[in-house]
Amino acid sequence: MNKKFTDRTMDVSSAFSPSDPEFLRVGNDSGRSLPPGYGVAAPFFWNAHSFSDEGISSPVNDAGAQGHRFGDGTEKMSFRFDSRGFIDYISRKTLRVFHLQEEDIIGKNIIELSKPLGIRDLGFFDELWHDFRAQHLTEILIDNNKRWILWNFETQLNPDATINCVIATGHEITDFVQQGSHVVQEKNRDFLTGLWNRQGLYEQLFRLENDVSKAVSFFIDCWSLSKITDYYGYHVSDEVVLLMAKEFQKISEKDWIIARYSESTFVVVCFNMSASQTKIDRMLEEFAINLTSFYTIREMRFQIDKRIGYAMYPEDSRDLGKLVSCSSLAMKESIHQDQVSVKRYQRYMSEALEQNVLYAGKLREALDRQEIEVFFQKIIDVGNDEVVYFEELARWNDRQLGYISPKTMFTIAKESNMLDRLERYLTEKALDAICQVTQEREYRKAKLSLNITPASLLDPHFLAYLDGKVQEKGLKPETICIEICESTFVNSLDLCIERINEFRQHGYSIAIDDFGREYSSLAILENVSFDIIKIDALFVAKISDPKNQEIIKMICRIAQIASQTIVAEGVETMNQKNALQQLGCFFQQGYFFNRPQRISSLLK
Repeated sequence: MNKKFTDRTMDVSSAFSPSDPEFLRVGNDSGRSLPPGYGVAAPFFWNAHSFSDEGISSPVNDAGAQGHRFGDGTEKMSFRFDSRGFIDYISRKTLRVFHLQEEDIIGKNIIELSKPLGIRDLGFFDELWHDFRAQHLTEILIDNNKRWILWNFETQLNPDATINCVIATGHEITDFVQQGSHVVQEKNRDFLTGLWNRQGLYEQLFRLENDVSKAVSFFIDCWSLSKITDYYGYHVSDEVVLLMAKEFQKISEKDWIIARYSESTFVVVCFNMSASQTKIDRMLEEFAINLTSFYTIREMRFQIDKRIGYAMYPEDSRDLGKLVSCSSLAMKESIHQDQVSVKRYQRYMSEALEQNVLYAGKLREALDRQEIEVFFQKIIDVGNDEVVYFEELARWNDRQLGYISPKTMFTIAKESNMLDRLERYLTEKALDAICQVTQEREYRKAKLSLNITPASLLDPHFLAYLDGKVQEKGLKPETICIEICESTFVNSLDLCIERINEFRQHGYSIAIDDFGREYSSLAILENVSFDIIKIDALFVAKISDPKNQEIIKMICRIAQIASQTIVAEGVETMNQKNALQQLGCFFQQGYFFNRPQRISSLLK
């Protein structure tokens, strides 16, 4: 293996916690190099939520639930097993397709469950062992109808190049098999388009490395493709992908490598004569024109919006594999631009990735050592000066990096697949703390205000986890308020409402946090069952503005009609306190009363 490829282990592998690799190991040599494509060339952290069962409700989903073609709908057939082969996640769709129950799967080994899951040949283990990825085509009977599923197995690696876990996703390709389409099972080819897959791309680049003097890599993310999949199902989005692949093949030249990098991304690498500045300029112009494209499938017209990044060899990287990574980082950066455009790679993009990897490692260490603290900030009833709630706040002060803001901490946790762990860690810490604090006479009536992320709200397992911990600590759900940031409702409003109702049915109260900061829709107040509105500090800071006063008055009136509570955040002065009290807002929180405190500071 070429040394340039083996150096790519720093990317995201350090963002995954190690486990005991008793079942699948990468040989006996812990120094074994990674295959092309694992490392900086795959810069995005895998997130367990990408396998969630949630999505846009649609008639297609209902049809799938009634036993029609199970390739439709938003859910994926997917499951995950750890380094010893034990399954710790399976999607609801997989259970439904194979007529299984979750309790019959979770905790079982993949070997004993291979047949129930339609995987009758375990030969893919050898491929995982050597290549870290594998495909397996299986034929199954569903309601006496033959169906074909292509299982894709992707490994996630520990820093020592041992396998952390394996993610399996099933993709129904019945239509293509029945239509006589050639299904490419070669491990280096994409089964649908016949283009190189990610592994094939890097192997081609490896072979060409010594023969390339100039190259450009374009990373193309068809980010709106997932919306088509969500609503119409994979059988329609697959046809769109085929049309896009044909477009690339039609304009390709001799010195091109075209790959389908993932479900919705393509990579085009042009080298030598095809990478001349004139041709690059022409391609940039072509891509800019076609950032939005339209495709007609079965008399339906679909719009595909693209995000494109590019990087040049040798200017941006002298490693062809890393060149793809650079173009990927540029594509990701284009998402943050006000105006969609084709984005050129810049060095700071890699620096940001390296920082994320560093922070992810530090976060894991902090969780292992229990160094992340829970602070409490009081919410005061200014009518009698009693503490009515303690809001839980996370604080992380790293020995090397210093203070890390909560926003940064949660962003890193999400990107490095540690959000669930962080959320549960903080939840248990907060429950333990409130048990101690409410032993003090002056705080006996105070309740816990617990912040949870949108991911935890939508996680079908989090409520059961919380119930178990609340019972274990001897607490009651009625003493706990769940704070949900207003931006949670931007997407999947119906699902959010469903989850909120479940929490309230279990006895928890609900607070809408930061109301007015982002989403600012009165539809929330009308459609969501909640108990508390927390007025954002931005309104409080400008309380002298007559317009803000009228807004706060309106929110207070709405809350009074529904017998709901108002809490004003960010109170910093006596004038703000008095003005809010005159407007009818008696529950207040902010530095005027106290700063967030360690638990030890609250105990006598």
